[in-house]
Amino acid sequence: DYRLPIHHAAVRGHLDAVAALVAAAPETVWENDEYGCLPIHCAAAAGHLPVVAHLLAAAPDTVWAANNAWQQLPLHLAAKGGYADVVAALLAVAPETVLAESAGADNDLFGDEGGFLPLHLASGRGRVRVVEQLLAVAPAAARRPNGEGGLPLHYASASLGSTDEHVTVMRLLLEAAPDTAAAQGFFGQLPLGWAAHSVNQAGVEMLLAAAPGTALVADPD
Repeated sequence: DYRLPIHHAAVRGHLDAVAALVAAAPETVWENDEYGCLPIHCAAAAGHLPVVAHLLAAAPDTVWAANNAWQQLPLHLAAKGGYADVVAALLAVAPETVLAESAGADNDLFGDEGGFLPLHLASGRGRVRVVEQLLAVAPAAARRPNGEGGLPLHYASASLGSTDEHVTVMRLLLEAAPDTAAAQGFFGQLPLGWAAHSVNQAGVEMLLAAAPGTALVADPD
C-alpha cells in the first residue's frame, strides 16, 4: 500500500497535521495514494470541510483532479457521500465540475460503462441537499445520461426499498425535468419499471402521476 502521511491526515480530518505537512512539502497535495486519490479526494470522500478548504487554498486546481480508480473528481466523492458543505466549497471554486463525467464505473450503482455525473451518484443514494445544490447550478444535469443511458431519475427510482430521501430526490428531479418520467434508456427501462422492481411504492405513484402512459410500456427484450 502506498499512502503518504498527508493522505492519512486528510482522511481522518486532522487539519493541523495537514497544514503542517503542506507547509513542509507543498508538492504532496498532488501525490496519489495506492487508489490514485490525492489528499483532497481523501478529505472530500470523508466529508472533512476544513481540510478540503485548506487543500483548495493551497492548490485550487486539485478540484479538477480525476486520478482515482473511477477517474472521479473530489466533487463526485463529496456528492456520493452527501457532504453538502464540501460540495458547496468545491462548486465555489469550479462550478463547471457539476457536469464532469467519471470515466470509469461506480460499482456501488448499477452499470459499468462510466459517465456518472455527481448528480447520478447523489441521486442513487438519496442525498437530498446535494441534489438540490447540483440542480441549482446545472438543472440540465437531470437530463444527462451516463454510459448505460441511465438518468439520475433512473438511479433514484432503482434504489431497493427506497427511502423517503430517495422519493424526495425523485420529486426534485421531476421538477427539473418532467419529461424524464417517460425516458427509456437505463438498460432500456423506464424509471417506473425500476421503481416497481425496487418496491418503491411512493415512487411508483409519483411516476404514474407524471407519465400515466408508462404503465403500458414493456421492457425491451
